Amino acid sequence: MNWHIDHSPLPDYIRASLEGTPTLEDYQVFWSEVIGSENWRPGTPILKDIRNREPLGLDGYAIVRGIAEYLTTEKERVGKSMLAIVANAHDGYSYGRVLEYAVRIRNSGMVIRTFGDEEAAIEWLGQARH
Repeated sequence: MNWHIDHSPLPDYIRASLEGTPTLEDYQVFWSEVIGSENWRPGTPILKDIRNREPLGLDGYAIVRGIAEYLTTEKERVGKSMLAIVANAHDGYSYGRVLEYAVRIRNSGMVIRTFGDEEAAIEWLGQARH
């Protein structure tokens, strides 16, 4: 899996675009790059676009569980971040919803929502911060 992380100061959220075939290891490296960045502060909003990412496939639930465990382990560094996932395929949307729940039941401060529309995701990030 490949990704691009945009840390530019405007808009006031981190934008990440993912593409290719995902693995749990890829996601762990991705998240460590996001929260390990010098621009990162706990609670920073994130817009994660997975519309060009391949489906998770047979390992989907294991990948989502691993991501949730990683984000929970790092919850002090993650803080009360808002994560808006933009997905257009059934696979991306359904696993995004599973991640929302998996993070919530592990008592993470991160709030995740999955959207089929980028404008709606950006609007939610803006409203949630105010």
